[in-house]
Amino acid sequence: MPQQKLVEIDDASLEVLVFGTGERTICTTHPTTLAGLTGSAFGLTDAVQGVATVAVVSPRGGGKSSPAVTSADFSMSQLVEDLERVRKSLGYEHWMYAGGSAGGYVGLLMRLLTRFAGRSHSFLVDSTKRRFSP
Repeated sequence: MPQQKLVEIDDASLEVLVFGTGERTICTTHPTTLAGLTGSAFGLTDAVQGVATVAVVSPRGGGKSSPAVTSADFSMSQLVEDLERVRKSLGYEHWMYAGGSAGGYVGLLMRLLTRFAGRSHSFLVDSTKRRFSP
């Protein structure tokens, strides 16, 4: 069972489910993460059990995170900014990022934004998709 955290960032609270206790940390998210996500976090926790800790971040308007107030709250760039705030708040100097579909696009965007260079030292993305409908 994951450890549930509500992480306060500037103007919102984001739900983070933490699976495992491995030495390395992997972050994953998807713009349409549902409330109360449990189980294997898209199969990722099963694959890395014992090797890494997996932090599943629910974006604004998803899970038990704060509701999205404006359409900008649903943007990919806002989600990337929020992930960086979560990383800092949880005290991780670096983390790996894994995502598929629109979650994969979040990883690509995170990597392309130079202000996040060096914060995520590796990326695993699959079937990236630029647009999504919440």
